[in-house]
Parts: sequence; C-alpha cells; structure tokens
Amino acid sequence: MLGLRDVDATTGARISLPQSIGRFFAYLLGVWVLCLGLIYAGLDTYKQGWHDKLAHTYVLRQQRF
Repeated sequence: MLGLRDVDATTGARISLPQSIGRFFAYLLGVWVLCLGLIYAGLDTYKQGWHDKLAHTYVLRQQRF
C-alpha cells in the first residue's frame, strides 16, 4: 500500500525469515524502552531504527510507474 520493502543491508535482497523474526522482536524492544528505538530512526543518518540496525535491514520505497 505504501510501496515499502524491507531489504538486507549487505546484499540488498529480500530479508530472510530469521531476519524478519529478529526485526519483530527488536521492534518490540525499541517500543518497550520508551519508544527510543523509533525516535532513533529520526536522528540516524540512514533513518534506521533499532530494529533495522539489529536485524541489518533497510526499508526502501519502491518506485511506482
């Protein structure tokens, strides 16, 4: 709907199932700690939250034609 895609930070390929599970639990951790994991994304150069840093992922916006 938003045209977003999660990719591996090293290869640029789709993320694996273990990465997605790790990203989910890292997201819960970032929310649990006073939402600092999400606030960090606004301050980071690459706009990665804690869940992206810990799972070694990026979120990319797909171009719509």
